[in-house]
Amino acid sequence: HIGLKAPALADLVGESVTHRIEAEARRLMLHDDCLVPWDILSQVSDKRRVEIGEDAVALTPEQEMSDLEYVSNALDPSLAEGRKLLVAEIPTRDAFSMTVGLTWSIFMAVSRGRVLVVVLPKAEHSVQLEELFDMERTRDRLKRMVGVEMRLIFAHEWSCSSTVDECAQFDHAYMDLDEIFMQTTPELVVMNPAKNVVLHLESIFDMQRPVENIPKLERHVFTALLPTRNLLKVIRKSGDMSEVTAVFLSDVEPMHASLPNWLDEVLKNVVKIRSADGIDPSEKPKVMVNGANHSTVDRANEILESWGTVELVRHQKLQEDGDDAAGGAYSLHHQLVEMQLLLRCKRIYFDDFLPLEWKVIIKYSLAWRKYNAPSLANDMRRQYTNVIDRSRPTGISRDLIYHGYEFRTW
Repeated sequence: HIGLKAPALADLVGESVTHRIEAEARRLMLHDDCLVPWDILSQVSDKRRVEIGEDAVALTPEQEMSDLEYVSNALDPSLAEGRKLLVAEIPTRDAFSMTVGLTWSIFMAVSRGRVLVVVLPKAEHSVQLEELFDMERTRDRLKRMVGVEMRLIFAHEWSCSSTVDECAQFDHAYMDLDEIFMQTTPELVVMNPAKNVVLHLESIFDMQRPVENIPKLERHVFTALLPTRNLLKVIRKSGDMSEVTAVFLSDVEPMHASLPNWLDEVLKNVVKIRSADGIDPSEKPKVMVNGANHSTVDRANEILESWGTVELVRHQKLQEDGDDAAGGAYSLHHQLVEMQLLLRCKRIYFDDFLPLEWKVIIKYSLAWRKYNAPSLANDMRRQYTNVIDRSRPTGISRDLIYHGYEFRTW
């Protein structure tokens, strides 16, 4: 009697074909059994991961899995712990709203035990999130900080341009996808635990939420979120920012006309504060101008340079910004670098048209100090504004209002 052993599939058709067959089987199971739409599955990578780089470390078997393997194992309905999906469409209008959207998405997925797939609005930006954020190192930092294992999957584009009900006409899996439009803060979002969810974060709500009400996990996610190594190199090349005064200019019509007067208001306050601190008045304050587009920042720098009362600090221009020095929005790469530099400055001034996303980011920074660094409990030395100016009996117009924060160390 001679025992016969059936050949493995890879021996018959080769590893490449076997891989494609297995990937297609996983996608079919996820679509038919887990009701994940084809539009999402077609964008989930089936490539296994390999750790590369100068500080490469061995990956665990789970970390080596492709995104498709990970999702199919996590959602497998035959397992008692089969989880549900959170598809988060995050805003891409600027790096600040993208950062808040990504923070909220990770927080909601982790706190609710869901598998997170991040998508971008259709055809808005060609940038890939992997060019902005280092999610592998973010995952490691988050695990060290709060002991949470997190896997974030980029599916790039949200293909359903109408409602999920309309898209269900072409793919029945959309019928089981709960659609939620963000209208509150992340800890208050209600999700059906029995359904996959698509969450649209185009609108960011903070509802005057005090620092004390920000969940611990949420502020840890923001702290753990890291830019890519290339962007970190640019940030470090800018040097020590601990004595720099930063101003951030909104791209709104009232500010265009009032820019010289607004800058004058800010510098008067800087001079007043420095004088109270006993700083030699002959020593020019270091000032870095940041803003929503090239033209506003360039004009502010020209004004300050012509006055000759400050030492201007400029950070490195990025290749992604192109050659448009006459106007236009900065790249998302530039904005992310800018955000990191602002959070390293001694003083930060904003106008009264500051986007809500920036206020959320400031709150994260304050919350981190309050709860994670007791020695920095009194780190925020001053918070000031000229909204109430008793020297102006008739008040002050909104286009001249500033809000400022000052820190001992940042």
